[in-house]
Amino acid sequence: MRKIGFFGSLLTAIIFAAVLFFVIYFFLPSVSNQFFGFSYRGAQDTKAMKSAVKEILIKADIPQSRIDEYLERWEEPGFQQKFAEATSQGKEAVLDFLASVGEGIDFKGIDVAGFKRKLEEGFSESRLAEFTRQQKAAITRLLSNALEKLE
Repeated sequence: MRKIGFFGSLLTAIIFAAVLFFVIYFFLPSVSNQFFGFSYRGAQDTKAMKSAVKEILIKADIPQSRIDEYLERWEEPGFQQKFAEATSQGKEAVLDFLASVGEGIDFKGIDVAGFKRKLEEGFSESRLAEFTRQQKAAITRLLSNALEKLE
């Protein structure tokens, strides 16, 4: 029988760990979020939510430059982690978090409370039909049972 040396064992362990990571990352998103703080589905949901928020802001007649400035903040490190924490706390926490991301940006005379109201109106049951199927699925997953309480 052939002996596997130190480097052979190390290489085997590294390959096994990499395969295990990718299986968890792609196929077990809740476990990936729990252990790593991010997952493939989380990134896709954030992307769909970002496009939904962009549509809401466009319909609210906010200038494109302000929308771009707001959406750039979604790319900051730690945004997805904070967003996931907010979604686990329910609808109000999500709306508060999304409004707080826009602090310091002049949304054509809309203050933070008005901005939060625009987001709340955009995610209401009556407006939900305006989103794509992927956006609706992401919003439903992110807001869980809180979606039914949106008015």
